[in-house]
Amino acid sequence: DASCGEVLIVPNPASEGVCVVGKDPIYGVEIIGPEGKQVFERVFDETVTQGCATVSGLAAGVYIVRVATEVGVYSRQLVKQ
Repeated sequence: DASCGEVLIVPNPASEGVCVVGKDPIYGVEIIGPEGKQVFERVFDETVTQGCATVSGLAAGVYIVRVATEVGVYSRQLVKQ
């Protein structure tokens, strides 16, 4: 289930793009690839509760999405098809 805690990643599994939706303000999102390297990062200048990323260029596999919010950092699994 992608809806653990305060952060939701939709759709999951994904093939084209994903959106991270939080109850609290989101400061930044990063995606860590299967090899442990960062493959995407976005820092938000304004207060947002949703951020989206294109993942169509990523290889199929399991990724970790780390979301920094006002109340903490959440890590969620993302399956890229």
